[in-house]
Amino acid sequence: MFRNQCRSRDGSHPSRQGNDCRRQELTQQTDRELRNLTARNHTATHLLHWALRDVLGKHVKQAGSLVAPDLLRFDFTHFQAMTEAELKQVEDMINDKIWASNAVKKQEMKKDEAIAAGAIAMFGEKYGDQVRVVKVGDFSTSSAGERTSITRSEIHLFKIGNESGIAAGVRRLVAFTSKGAFDYLRARDSEVKSSATAQGRLDRRDPGKLERWPRPSAS
Repeated sequence: MFRNQCRSRDGSHPSRQGNDCRRQELTQQTDRELRNLTARNHTATHLLHWALRDVLGKHVKQAGSLVAPDLLRFDFTHFQAMTEAELKQVEDMINDKIWASNAVKKQEMKKDEAIAAGAIAMFGEKYGDQVRVVKVGDFSTSSAGERTSITRSEIHLFKIGNESGIAAGVRRLVAFTSKGAFDYLRARDSEVKSSATAQGRLDRRDPGKLERWPRPSAS
């Protein structure tokens, strides 16, 4: 990558003609850890799309998404809030596939061939005649334009943080993987312990254990 760096001869107005210019070479560096965290969330987005369609029905379509190093956000079409049982089933299905540790396979093919193979286009991504198809094991095939994890095990853990409605017929899931999932669970654990301490229900002999019975009143 190159840029032209210019300076006027009199030290002012560098945009005027007649400036002294020189070509400067720039090197772009990407934070590897952030790139890997983002890749894990991107692969998890493919898994989430697959699991939602399996649990809720084939009417589920992606309506938007955000893939960041610390979380993923997935908007999808559905007519009602998900139940706790449905959320748990989606989590279990995805984590079972993660822990199976199969490779994520990527293949370049024509768009028509990808559609015939059952590939699902990711919302907001533009495709040419040639597309990259991501196949996770034998159960999830999606078209992708971004980097994905090499194996599902790199995701380590998948945890749903929140499910809500954002428009008529559109739901939103916020989820975490890898380090983000650990940070989320640790924060929730701290909240539970703080709440239990405030209510006098935390066993002082074992801070990780909640007392089963309330403390007897002082005589």
